Amino acid sequence: MDYNSILSQIVEEQNGYLRIVDVQNKDFSKYTVMEYIKKNEMEKVASGVYLAPDAWEDKLYSLQIRNRKIIFSNETALYLHSLTDREPFNPVVSVVRGYNSRHLKGVGVIVHTVRPEWIELGLTNAKNFLRAIQLEFMIKKDAFAIS
Repeated sequence: MDYNSILSQIVEEQNGYLRIVDVQNKDFSKYTVMEYIKKNEMEKVASGVYLAPDAWEDKLYSLQIRNRKIIFSNETALYLHSLTDREPFNPVVSVVRGYNSRHLKGVGVIVHTVRPEWIELGLTNAKNFLRAIQLEFMIKKDAFAIS
């Protein structure tokens, strides 16, 4: 199996996304990966993250790739758990108290802060491996929201 087919398989498994970190962990050189990206005309979504030209960009996935510490909550978590059929106009996220969220608020993201000891409570993986709050904790969301 050559590197093109292996990288194509990775892109297919990741729903059209290719992260440089993931393929470097599989002993691919950065030059080989960049050559593949150029040949396949992939679009740069974030630093070290590329999207295949025939794939739809998942805005929530792209947001979480750029901001590893956010956790989707409230209406966005309900959407990710398929309890609503409408994607939220503005994503709602929770971050640990003290996280500089100015850049998120600038692009229309609604940010809630929680205590550091509470940030991991109720954490689960939802669609596309996005980090979101579990449904049981969504019912009691007022107990976690500080701002």
